[in-house]
Amino acid sequence: MIDEVGWMGGVMSALRHATDLVWANLAILLGVLAGGVVFGVAPTIVAGTWMVANRDDEPHRWRSFWSLWRRSWAHSNLVFAPVWLIGASCWLDWQISVEMSSRLALGSRVGLIVVGAWTIVAIAHLPVIHDRSFRRAWAAMVLAPLLSLARTGLIVVATVGVGLVASLAPITIVLIAPATLLWIWAAIVRHGTSTEDPSAETQDPNRPESSQAEGKWRAKIANTS
Repeated sequence: MIDEVGWMGGVMSALRHATDLVWANLAILLGVLAGGVVFGVAPTIVAGTWMVANRDDEPHRWRSFWSLWRRSWAHSNLVFAPVWLIGASCWLDWQISVEMSSRLALGSRVGLIVVGAWTIVAIAHLPVIHDRSFRRAWAAMVLAPLLSLARTGLIVVATVGVGLVASLAPITIVLIAPATLLWIWAAIVRHGTSTEDPSAETQDPNRPESSQAEGKWRAKIANTS
């Protein structure tokens, strides 16, 4: 492949990147549907984040996506289960706040927005801690927003921005929005929730292919700026 130079090279690179995100988005949508939506979200976040983070250097991304999806399905859903409870509780509380007086409603909604933002940041960290024990995973997810306020702010702003675009142009949900959001999360999140060397997982040739792929994915996220 001949590398383009100048502004044309930038355009071609952007087009390749957009095409990669569209293909990743297709895998993400299929992953969510394959789990019946409720049980497809968590493993798809894990595998989808790996896919968008390795778009340049993984020749078999589709096969590795599904391999990681299957391998992480059970435990990632276990770790993600409280998120569904938090989401349902927030939705119910928001509906109740409609019947409250203006002051109480304002206070309640501000609290719900804070909880929602905290949960978004926790979810963004799911891919790098999904294989820990339930207790350790949730300890890391709960503390994640406090580790870096700048990172927390970027994750929330990016999520709101992508959500706003998706609400104004729903077609982007099918084309590129979910993959774009996971790509932004992967670019923001550091692997600071673990003291392990993320690249060490790729050094053992006897590890299964899906494990080596995940090790590469972790290293990619850790080195993303």
